[in-house]
Amino acid sequence: MWTFIRTVSKTAGKTAAVMALAGSSVATAWAAASLQVTVLGKDGQPLPNTVVTLVSSSGLQPTAKRATTLVIEQRNMKFVPALSVVPKGTRIRFVNLDAWPHHVRGLPGGQTSRPDGSPVGFSLGLDGKEEGRAAATAEVTLDTAGPLHLGCHIHGSMRGFVYVSEAPWAAQTDAQGKVTFNDLPLGAAQVRMWHPQQITELPTTEVVIQPVSTLSVHLPITPRRR
Repeated sequence: MWTFIRTVSKTAGKTAAVMALAGSSVATAWAAASLQVTVLGKDGQPLPNTVVTLVSSSGLQPTAKRATTLVIEQRNMKFVPALSVVPKGTRIRFVNLDAWPHHVRGLPGGQTSRPDGSPVGFSLGLDGKEEGRAAATAEVTLDTAGPLHLGCHIHGSMRGFVYVSEAPWAAQTDAQGKVTFNDLPLGAAQVRMWHPQQITELPTTEVVIQPVSTLSVHLPITPRRR
């Protein structure tokens, strides 16, 4: 289910996405444990922009509050940022900074329709920005977990992704293919990964969180190197 709101002209603000995804405020004894995950591609090189999620078998969750709004700009025929990781229920505000219109589409998992043929996702038209006027915006609330493929009905070269996570911990790897989770509970946990270029679902990795833990994973993905 997608809930969206369209506005005619409002200013665009930068909103930082909080990647420590929400959890309950259960009072419990936390160990100051950490896990650094390194993701490498098929060529053995660091694999940036890989979504990594973690679920503790203890059922414990972080106490940080969820991000509620994320701004994605359409700028120079690109979605900025190109990849975002957000918790379920986050509101996305699309802001068109280009002088020409965009017709943003969002397709969960890249699917265009359900088995019964009914459409999925959302479609939002945004007028081009006129000089001296505020940029057009449109908003949508992401209620479905999983990857969301962004595109433009008018400009086929535009591509972007939002990963909507239900996991208590979720983030994306940096340019070195690394991501670190801090303040984790000790014990067994499940780590899952997703990459925009993957073809099939990637397997879950079982780990045991120690005070200082590391995990290195090779994925069968060869990224597009620029």
